Amino acid sequence: MKKQYKVDKKLKKKRIVVMIMLSIFFIALLFMILLTQTTLFTIKNINIENNNVIEKEKIILASGITRGENIFKINKKTIEKNLLNHPYIKTATIKTKFPDSINIDITERKETLVYDNNGNYIYIDNEGVILNNLSTKKDKNIPILESDDKLDPKEDEYISNILKLLNEHNKNKYEFNIEKIIKQNKHTTLVLSSGIKVALEGVNDIEYKLGFIEKIVNDLEEKNIRAKEIQFNRGKNPIVVK
Repeated sequence: MKKQYKVDKKLKKKRIVVMIMLSIFFIALLFMILLTQTTLFTIKNINIENNNVIEKEKIILASGITRGENIFKINKKTIEKNLLNHPYIKTATIKTKFPDSINIDITERKETLVYDNNGNYIYIDNEGVILNNLSTKKDKNIPILESDDKLDPKEDEYISNILKLLNEHNKNKYEFNIEKIIKQNKHTTLVLSSGIKVALEGVNDIEYKLGFIEKIVNDLEEKNIRAKEIQFNRGKNPIVVK
């Protein structure tokens, strides 16, 4: 009799455990149905932060997010991957703001150089990433590279060196601006916005040459002297041609 009592007690406990588990399952199922079916958690607001060049709606389109979609159904990694496929987006961070908002914080790539490839204008950022390829040049104050040789923006070492030069220029915020880079054979000429041409022996000793150009340009302005060219290809020290 005592043994039978123990068996009945164990069965009763098992039934209680099963009932509790089933109750938890059905409550969780009901909760999930409420979360995914109710309009309370449908996406109504998509907020974009730190976009200066790319339009908000284009970022939303690139993300793949749809207004009215349930906020619990979105996959942040998928959205980030979608956004990074956009050439002008360097980084993207996605945050959900319950109950109905998504925040997208991006870092944009900036146009650093435009390469004139026989009338096709290839826009490149400071890391060598191709951002755009246009048949007409945009009216922007971006240095343009002209070359008598056909260059491959993805692999060419010359373009990589020019980007290093421009990055050094932008980092130090020199007062002179570079308007154009001309490559003829092995010779490189910088055309400044003031009209002065700078003939370089090669795209090396960048920091030294840019610093020297700054000193010469400032000296010419102070003395109100017009110069046509600064030559680094005529010896150790630069020559100013008036």
